[in-house]
Order: sequence, then structure tokens, then C-alpha cells
Amino acid sequence: MAERGPGREQAGGPFPPVPQVGTRGGRRAGLLARWGPQLTLAPALGLLGGIFLAAFAYTVALSLSAWLLLRPELPRAYVGLRNFQDLVSDPRVWTALRNTLAFALPAVALEFLAGLALALLLQREPRGAAFFKSVLLIPLMVAPVVTGFTWAFMLHLDFGPLPQLFRALGLATLGATPVLASRALVMPALVLVDAWISTPFMMLVLLAGLQAIPPEPYEAAAVDGASARQRFLLITLPLLRPAILVALLIRTINAVNFFDVAFIMTGGGPGTASEVLALFNYRVTFGDFDLGYGAAVSLFVLVVSAAVSLSYIRTLQRAS
Repeated sequence: MAERGPGREQAGGPFPPVPQVGTRGGRRAGLLARWGPQLTLAPALGLLGGIFLAAFAYTVALSLSAWLLLRPELPRAYVGLRNFQDLVSDPRVWTALRNTLAFALPAVALEFLAGLALALLLQREPRGAAFFKSVLLIPLMVAPVVTGFTWAFMLHLDFGPLPQLFRALGLATLGATPVLASRALVMPALVLVDAWISTPFMMLVLLAGLQAIPPEPYEAAAVDGASARQRFLLITLPLLRPAILVALLIRTINAVNFFDVAFIMTGGGPGTASEVLALFNYRVTFGDFDLGYGAAVSLFVLVVSAAVSLSYIRTLQRAS
């Protein structure tokens, strides 16, 4: 009886033969191994991308038209770039942009510093770390509308607990000042409220980045006699840069589009002191029902978000 070779023995077994490198089956297996994850995600990405492109194209088309829902006698008409010309010359837009930057930059900076400090503290796994993590995550679990109403109540001059606490501590000026009705204090109040909400998110991202840093660089630095400050500046920060970039990008985009808490707490007041771009866009679109101009403002907000995000990316890439 002739002996069966390895290939014939494998073909007669319960498993099909393994495709050899260089054959058509081997090339197909290599392509599947290389592009399999992308092909698996392709339907979902295609659906989401199609929805985004359709919405974006409709917004662009709407921004090139005049459509006033309160004037039904005026039909929707193509006006070209007139909405963008009106946007550039509208002082309300630049006031909203200044308010947005005055809110977003200090809010994101404060959240980053507080989140980094908490992440460095929790990285050492102190006693009760799990409990503190759970407590610190509570602001993320509260709906923004509930947060807005809660802080508006806490800052209320007559029956809010914070003004009463200030008066009890002898801080009569703070205890007698309506914070949300003061043009000088309303923006710092919104910054602090947003920091209370979003610092736990910043902490989570940075803590994950810290825990992903391998211990070998720290061990080598300890052998070389590096101080704690040198280890932080030369090892921790450079290796933490990807996590910092992700955290800053997400928080900056959210801060530029800050709406819900400001809408509940101040409505953009007093006057326009806290009217950020998202609030201004809401007033134009759903207050004046000027859909064409509102679409132009929406695209302007998108451009501002992209510009700030690109500045972050270039700054961190330049520092690397």
C-alpha cells in the first residue's frame, strides 16, 4: 500500500487544508487577515457617513437660501452667500464668539489641570480609591438639564444655599450678589459648573493613559537618579501626550458647542453676557425661525470647532 503524503493525510482529515503562501487561497486569507476588521466595520461606517454627508449637504444648501418660517408669504429662495455676508457683519456673532472663547478656554484648562491632578492621585491606588472614583463619576451620570436647574437653585440669591453660606461666613459681598444676573460673575459661574460636570471625564481619560505607561522607563530613571519632577516632565507628560490630545479634543469640541446648562441657568443673560455660539444659533433658528441664517451660523460653529481642534493637534505634534 502506498503511503499517503502529508497533504493527502490533511485533506482526508476533519479540517480543510491550510492555504499555502503564494497560492490564491493564501492571498485571500492574507487579505482577510489584513482588512477583515475594516470590512466588518464598513457597513456601520458607511451608514453613519451617509447620514452625516446627507445632513451636511442639506445644511450647506439651506445656508445658501433665505427661508423665514414666520413669513409664509415669502417662499424659500436661493440667495448665494448673502447669509455668510450677513454673518460676517453681524456684531451679535462676534459677541457670541468672544463669549464662547471666554468660556471654553478657561473651562477646558481648569478641567485638564483638575483631571490630571486627580488621575495622578488615583494612579497610586490610595486606600478607598474605588469609592472615590465612584463619587467623582456622579456628575457624569446626572442629566445636564438637572445639573442646570440644581446649580441655578444653589446660586439663587434669596433661597440658594451658597449665598446663605457666604453670608454666614461673613462674605457679605458674595452673599448679596446675584451671580447669574451679574455680567462679571455669570461666565466664571458657568466655567465652574462645567468643570464640575466634565472634570471626571478628563480624569478617566488621563488615568487610562497613565495606567498604559510601562514601568520600565520609570525604573531606568530611578537608577539614573532622576527626581520626581524630572520623571513627570521627561517621562509621564511625553508618554501621556496621546491621551491628553484625545481628552482636550473631545472637551474642546463639547465646550465650543456648550448649550444645555447655559440655556437652563442663564438663557444667554444678563443681556448677551453668556450668549455663546450655540445659544445664539438656537435663538436665530428657533426664536427668529430664520432657517437659512441659522444654517450659516451652524457651519460657522463647525469651522470654529475645527480650527480650535487643529490648533491643539499642531501644538502637541510640534511639542513631540
